[in-house]
Amino acid sequence: MQIVDPQISEMPIRRQPVPEALSTQVHLIHVDAAVAADTGADPDVDDARIVRAKVMRGLADVAAGRVLTADAAEAECDALFR
Repeated sequence: MQIVDPQISEMPIRRQPVPEALSTQVHLIHVDAAVAADTGADPDVDDARIVRAKVMRGLADVAAGRVLTADAAEAECDALFR
């Protein structure tokens, strides 16, 4: 994931709107609660929670303007398929 320095004026920074990022975060929380309720002690739940935590951190970074949107999307894909 590439860190974007706000001091660099040559690089355009596209930011994801905060409400969209928060909506996605709320959705992930609801999905997490549903998965936990349905699966109980399934070991895959821990893996799913780790992936969701990584994705949520990436979305928070995008919403705060700390990373480029494309870099966050790439990180999400990496987290899902590793």
